[in-house]
Amino acid sequence: MNKNLEITQYRSYKDVVRFLLSDEDGNRPRGIIKKLAVSMRCDPSFVSHLLKKDIHFTIEHAVSFGEYFEFSNDQQHYFVALLLLERAGNEKTKLYFKSILKTFRDSPESCPLSGEKSINSYEAITSGEASSEIDFS
Repeated sequence: MNKNLEITQYRSYKDVVRFLLSDEDGNRPRGIIKKLAVSMRCDPSFVSHLLKKDIHFTIEHAVSFGEYFEFSNDQQHYFVALLLLERAGNEKTKLYFKSILKTFRDSPESCPLSGEKSINSYEAITSGEASSEIDFS
């Protein structure tokens, strides 16, 4: 599935999930939840409940979801920040993630509009192309 995703227009990761799991008419194609769940290594009922109830992806689920839909690095960062915002337990943490999301929205060039494949740091590390040292400067 290769939809044009303007991820910075979303304020909830669940809205991104709903968008990507629906067709042009807003309907969910048959079997899409099962395929996604297999890819994410979770039960299909978990994905269904996620869309209807107040439960959330784990960070691992969010990363797997982004891989399934071929998010760019910046799309993945934005998606995970949306998740962490919704999972935040206090106002200070919520404000922190809101500021991160605002930075992405204010700099659209940092968050590509389409789900084009990009080489990400995880792939570079696992393939041995990247140094094992991380520069935090």
